[in-house]
Amino acid sequence: MKFKIKSQLLLTNIKRIIKISPSNPINEIYKNLKVEVDEEKITFSSLNEKVFMNFFILSEKDKLEIYQTGKFLINLKILYDIINKLKDEWILFEIKINALIINNFNRDNNFIFKLNTLDINNFPEIDFSKNIKPILINKKIIEEINSQINFVINTNNSNNILRGINFNFNKNALVVTGTDRISMAQKIFQIKNDFFNQDITIPIFLLNDIEKVTNDINSDYLFYLNDDQTLVIEINNFLFKGRLIDGQYPKIQNVIQQYLNSNTQEKIIINDLKTFLNTIELAVVLAKKESIPLVQLLFDKTNKKIEIICISNNNSFGEVHEQFNNVTFLNQEKKVQPIVVTTNENSNFGELQETISNMQILNQTQEVKNLKIVFNYYLLTHALKTFIKCKQVTLNIISNYKNHTIITSDEDSGLAQLVLPTIKN
Repeated sequence: MKFKIKSQLLLTNIKRIIKISPSNPINEIYKNLKVEVDEEKITFSSLNEKVFMNFFILSEKDKLEIYQTGKFLINLKILYDIINKLKDEWILFEIKINALIINNFNRDNNFIFKLNTLDINNFPEIDFSKNIKPILINKKIIEEINSQINFVINTNNSNNILRGINFNFNKNALVVTGTDRISMAQKIFQIKNDFFNQDITIPIFLLNDIEKVTNDINSDYLFYLNDDQTLVIEINNFLFKGRLIDGQYPKIQNVIQQYLNSNTQEKIIINDLKTFLNTIELAVVLAKKESIPLVQLLFDKTNKKIEIICISNNNSFGEVHEQFNNVTFLNQEKKVQPIVVTTNENSNFGELQETISNMQILNQTQEVKNLKIVFNYYLLTHALKTFIKCKQVTLNIISNYKNHTIITSDEDSGLAQLVLPTIKN
């Protein structure tokens, strides 16, 4: 086996693998990198406890030249430490008597590393075959899932199915759902594919690892759904493979549909979301050290303003009052879009279903001149930040049922959030 390659090209890709390499692996095999050299490309394979990955570099005259095919197994960290110290120069890799020789072509600063190779038979054979037609998902969709859905997933959940995100494919749409049975999120994307009624749950760690490795690669995702409950995801010259989560995902769509059939009462339009978020941040600056900072919103319809008050359990913090005036108060019924649901820590899934069922009895609007609602700071701001690309958001307040608040925006019609107030004694 013999080839030469530009050191910076190799380093750029090795750095990607390091990002998902476990720091204290339970098995020595997770420390290693498999390198396979054929006539046209070099393929690198690695794995951690849950994700298999490989990528290839094509032979190009000014980047990679292959002289002899072969394969070897090497310690990933040792290889990274060597390549990371080099300037951008050609380096030669060659196998001689079960040792990997690495040297450069610089007469003034020549180096030679001789590394022991490992038994390649200890590395598992991973099938990355792509014999089925893939589903293409635009990178922008994945980015929106990462920013608007992922935050509700609890990786420590005792229920394995809830450690993943549900992807439901039909002819014209992709419905993406996440929940921990306390919080829930859903968004509908309009796509076209040849797979009808495909329902899969992808582990959150697989999506997170892919994001770490390929976040700077502007390429669409190709999903290959295999019959053995595995998923291969292709992005550019990278392949990832993981096992799908077995089990029935909670029927969040049923809960959301009940909500879609209900009406809201008080509509309050935040005309400048970024300023509103900054105002809330300033109001709770003294209470951020608390485990659950609380923020009280006083909606003053008479004076057309929102007063934001920090509520602290620590008397030494004092009190902060802020005021937000760029707000419009409306009073009309409106049906809203699919929702993201965020509850407080004392709520449960059954209570949420009952809440949404009770919304259906609201048949007429009532004017509310002043409302005072207390929110968990983290739940409220996290919900608002999923609309960060929007200028305006609407707070739809159901004053006849404990002031449950639905956040929507005409600028992102596929997304909404339900935030339940915190009861302050």
